[in-house]
Amino acid sequence: MCNLETYCHKKHGNLFHLAAEIQDLPNFAVIDAFRILVDETEHAFAQEQKVMESSVYPGFHHHLEQHARVLLSLHSAHTKIMQGDYALGRRIGGYLLPEWLKLHATTLDLALDTWIKAQAHPLMNALIGRQTNKDETINLHNVQLQSSRQNLRTAQQNTP
Repeated sequence: MCNLETYCHKKHGNLFHLAAEIQDLPNFAVIDAFRILVDETEHAFAQEQKVMESSVYPGFHHHLEQHARVLLSLHSAHTKIMQGDYALGRRIGGYLLPEWLKLHATTLDLALDTWIKAQAHPLMNALIGRQTNKDETINLHNVQLQSSRQNLRTAQQNTP
């Protein structure tokens, strides 16, 4: 069983690592390290976007909006860090970004993961009208009939 911390690090482990490294860097290195953190965050979000697009994820726009808000904040902060606000870079790396990533991973990313796993389930395929394999198509009507028959059999068996 995977706990929340493990799940978060599995989803965005490299970002946690980069964010933590900023804490121990001398001031002159914070600017470049923060730029790398922003680049890696953009890359991680772009990968997630591809997954959402390919899976036709219904929460795509909301999820993408959250990514855009974080990236906007990171870019804004980077400007201030380049002007010498190294403490801001350390605060974002040491606390703000990791906390946001934990929240994001355990809410929106978990919902995305659940959607992707659900698509592989035959009932989900029936609901969205997808084929389960190249030879067999399950449609909702057949699933409902099978379910109704099973419920009827169960009711008959339990009747005294």
